[in-house]
Amino acid sequence: MPAQPTVQAESAEAPVAVPEQPPIPSVRPTPAAAPATASEAFEKRGTADGHEIKAAIASKGRKQTDAGNAAASRYSGEVASKLARANRRISKTAQTKARNNALVAFEVLANGNIGDLQLARSSGSPELDRFALDLVRQQAPFPPIPPETGLLSWRFKAPVGPF
Repeated sequence: MPAQPTVQAESAEAPVAVPEQPPIPSVRPTPAAAPATASEAFEKRGTADGHEIKAAIASKGRKQTDAGNAAASRYSGEVASKLARANRRISKTAQTKARNNALVAFEVLANGNIGDLQLARSSGSPELDRFALDLVRQQAPFPPIPPETGLLSWRFKAPVGPF
């Protein structure tokens, strides 16, 4: 009889590959001039020589808080995104006649309503210019201006068009 080939069964326990371990960090000695308390470290934080640093002043000469800056940034983004979503509905005929985007200027009042809406720059297409003004009117009211900004009204300029 011919010899039958033998099949070896694989072991259920395969050898496990162990990746190289990174070196274990050693304990660093603490600096000799460490502050005695956590509050001392907090008071010195942000200063180069231990002297007090004046609060940041905005370019308009008034002090702004971090919360006010964040609220202002977030709010202007909300207004811009609301207009950008609506800007996608421009008719094809208005797009073909326009030479550039229409630029609308408007004021958002504290309660979110608009005031003083005008066309700051024409697109070259009367149809697109009307569309741009109507777009802002239709998107109003905008969210109310956050009180932490300290503003009662906010002036915006926004391009409207396909370019």
